[in-house]
Amino acid sequence: MISAAACRRPAASSAIRFYARRRQRAIASCARRALHDSTSADGQRSKLSTTGTTSTCPSIESTGRPSIVLFDSLTASYKAVPLSVPASTGGGTDATDDTVHDKNGPPLGLGWYTCGPTVYDAAHLGHARTYVTLDIIRRAVLASHAAASVPVNNEGSTSAPPPPPPLFVMNVTDVDDKILNRAKETGQDPIALARKFEREFWEDMDALNVLRPDVVTRVTEHVDCTIVPYIQKIIDNGMAYALSDGNGDEVDGATITSSVYFDVGAFESARGGINKYGKLAPSVAAAAASTEGDFFSWDGNINDSNDGTSKRRRKRDARDFVLWKGRKEEEDLYWDSPWGPGRPGWHIECSAMIESVSQTFASSHKFGVHAGGIDLKFPHHTNEIAQAEAYHASSRHTREEWIPHWVHTGHLHISGMKMSKSLKNFVTIHELLATPSKEASLLSPADDFRLWCLGISGSYRGPATYSEARIEEARNIREKIVRFLFDGETWIHREMSRDEMPTGKWNEEDVALSRATASCATSCRLALMGSSDAKGGFDFDGSAYLRALVELVEAATAYVKSSGDSARPIEPLRGVMATLRQQLSIVGFTDKTVKAGIISIDNGSTGGHVKGNEKAIIDELVGFRSRVRLSALAGAKDRDPEALENTIKELLASCDELRDKFLPGIGVELLDTTTQDASPRSSKEAGRWRYCMPRNGDKANKKENLKKMKKTTQSKAFSASSTGSTPPSLKDFLRHGQYDGMFSKFNDEGLPTHTADGKEVSKRLLKKVTKKYDKFVKNNSKK
Repeated sequence: MISAAACRRPAASSAIRFYARRRQRAIASCARRALHDSTSADGQRSKLSTTGTTSTCPSIESTGRPSIVLFDSLTASYKAVPLSVPASTGGGTDATDDTVHDKNGPPLGLGWYTCGPTVYDAAHLGHARTYVTLDIIRRAVLASHAAASVPVNNEGSTSAPPPPPPLFVMNVTDVDDKILNRAKETGQDPIALARKFEREFWEDMDALNVLRPDVVTRVTEHVDCTIVPYIQKIIDNGMAYALSDGNGDEVDGATITSSVYFDVGAFESARGGINKYGKLAPSVAAAAASTEGDFFSWDGNINDSNDGTSKRRRKRDARDFVLWKGRKEEEDLYWDSPWGPGRPGWHIECSAMIESVSQTFASSHKFGVHAGGIDLKFPHHTNEIAQAEAYHASSRHTREEWIPHWVHTGHLHISGMKMSKSLKNFVTIHELLATPSKEASLLSPADDFRLWCLGISGSYRGPATYSEARIEEARNIREKIVRFLFDGETWIHREMSRDEMPTGKWNEEDVALSRATASCATSCRLALMGSSDAKGGFDFDGSAYLRALVELVEAATAYVKSSGDSARPIEPLRGVMATLRQQLSIVGFTDKTVKAGIISIDNGSTGGHVKGNEKAIIDELVGFRSRVRLSALAGAKDRDPEALENTIKELLASCDELRDKFLPGIGVELLDTTTQDASPRSSKEAGRWRYCMPRNGDKANKKENLKKMKKTTQSKAFSASSTGSTPPSLKDFLRHGQYDGMFSKFNDEGLPTHTADGKEVSKRLLKKVTKKYDKFVKNNSKK
């Protein structure tokens, strides 16, 4: 069974090997309980029983409320996230104490906050993986809520009103050092720059079929009304202080330019119980192993010498972090405050805006989940918690967690290093989604990437390595699913077109396919909803979800092939088609995947699945007719047998070119037979065709684009990690990517000698990292 810390993707050569075999026992156990408890003795559906067990089956937690199980970074455990809470608990956040609630009102819905982008550049695939993965989880939450909100007709019973749908909120950081620096470099207004890249971000999310948040909060729109009062309350509670810029003297409410810092020492002295600083901070060993000098230098204002000559601000504690940044002389973007002109620090924005939006929706929702990338876990999310607890210091809920559940997604690596803008080794979302043509076809890079995120990239909580080979693998799996959706609809259409009605008699194969369909639906539900079984829980398992879909496709494909011309009932395969489309829709695939095959069967249109639509077919038909006509006319003028034979070869070559080059390029595959028979039956068989994924020229272009993309990212990574033509040292190489923070000591040659926990590095590990470094230098040194 997977442990709470086991986040890394299993090493395997095929996507199918990634499927969650390690969780089979937990899934099977929960499935047996679900099947046993879901039907009562009189055949009526009943709630899943949780009496006498510490487990939580999907969708129903121990309180009987609908829920989904997700790994909680705060407690390092699998926990059920309730999709509703009783109105008596109050809305907003757990620490809210100044809102009046109707204790007997309808239940409150789940509030979910996700840290959004800092909009100073184009979004890359690291962002895409985070937001696509969280979008899949969001859709699972919405599906669970919808299923739990279906009324049950029991005579004489009155059911409570369902909770409102979950509320998803995302922030946009539109004022930040990076934005100001980029605006200065390009000579643009910082707000205009931020709006430009925010607009591009939403366009990228739309292209990836990521649902937009219900509420968007921007920092610039919350400074005066939310963030400044929030900071003032923390100061009033004695857990923040102002420092004048330049001379180091402390001031209280001065009008000169000052910065405000969170007082970690005062916070730790004032708080008690479960509230303490550093709840999401790394271990002490990891802090000691930091290669960045001062572990808390991320604030950018560490204490300097005591000679009185330093112009840096003097913090009381190295851990103190900035809440309000005093304005610098060259900065044109600032707001007035009790501490002088300036702007918010990075960490304060989310705490303050969550407080604002939680108050706005206090009567309908209670915030229970905070999500974001793993790189935000510390210091950003750690400091968010401290700020909120300091803000609510006088609350009666001081022993409750501000946000009880924290969800984090893993890094995306490329060429052995974390993909990031600072390392300049990123691939933009626009580059990923670029295709030779935007005309309608079955090509969908967005769906291919979603499938990769779902079932090939590994656990959403662990690191993933991006490569064009893995994306191509995802494309092939999606093509397999789409191929069956077309073939299945064609088979059903054929059976419905018979002169006689389809048979209603089922045999063992029909029953087996129906059972496989039900098993797929159950496995998908368990994989999405997770289990918090005390013996070994698990959460969102995309690989198991994908495996269930592929196994059903394989079973149904075998069913169709074995049917031949014999009459079969259409209901078993219809059930397969409906289940596949439903499960694909639940996790957010677009209509190009979900509705593949439907258009051609319903109305006979080919345009929806042919690249270039009907115009492409008409153009080729006209061209093909011209080639055939010219060859025939030339052969008719020359009676020479050899010339006639050449004409026939030219005609057949034109037919082969149509079959092998053009039609596959627009998504149509001809199914020629090898028979030489010219009978009507063989003529009918030779005219068979089906839709396919566009290939040949397009496939070659796609591979070429990916090769160029890889070369570009490697070049960027090399230039960011070296000076001139000199590659980075081994020690510098091990400070980034998957080895970042793994080692604490190095010898004079730069070889690691001790791991972060103080243990000596084994010969095997040393050989592995050295080999990885040599490969990195070799790959990036090629011109």
